Amino acid sequence: MAPALTHAQSKCDFYKIDESSSLELWAFRSQWQVAKVRAGADQHWSFAESLDHVTRVMVSHHPVWSSKHGKISPPDTWPGFTATFQKIISVDACRSRDELNGLVSASLCIFGQGPEAMSLAITNGAIRDLTITRVGANNHSPGCELFKVTGAIEVAMSPYQTESGLDHLEDTIRSSVGIKLSLVDGATATGQLDAAQRSTIWVVERR
Repeated sequence: MAPALTHAQSKCDFYKIDESSSLELWAFRSQWQVAKVRAGADQHWSFAESLDHVTRVMVSHHPVWSSKHGKISPPDTWPGFTATFQKIISVDACRSRDELNGLVSASLCIFGQGPEAMSLAITNGAIRDLTITRVGANNHSPGCELFKVTGAIEVAMSPYQTESGLDHLEDTIRSSVGIKLSLVDGATATGQLDAAQRSTIWVVERR
């Protein structure tokens, strides 16, 4: 039995929580794909001792058990959707779009598990179709350009949620999932963004 599930069930036993209780406990499972590194004189591939600077790709994240529902059905049986994000980045104006295509990477992060997260599963967190489009000059920071970064992940909507509809699902993703943009090869993001530009836009389509 997975540690998270064992821990959740032990807490239910300790606090006398069952399916009739007003309090509900959930257990989640996350799968990550972790890059290996080459090190040492023999240059063998191995997992890094520290993951601070190693790329981790979220493969999946979903609830597996709740004190009200028991074992949760696997997310591949839930209604599936493609969630496309749009995010703005500000960089030095000397960078071209072609340069940025090789410099920008995007990764997925999960926010704190609020009630809305119970209705969402990340079925494939490997970002695909990553594209970069020039928006124009950054009016808040002279000498900087704005670029729009877009990409897509695969999600599913829990059959246990009380609300339905794409608008609700988009709100759930917006409050539960974040996109982190990184510039590699020594490049850095420069310039200021207003509140609207800092937010991530999500659009959901049924698969």
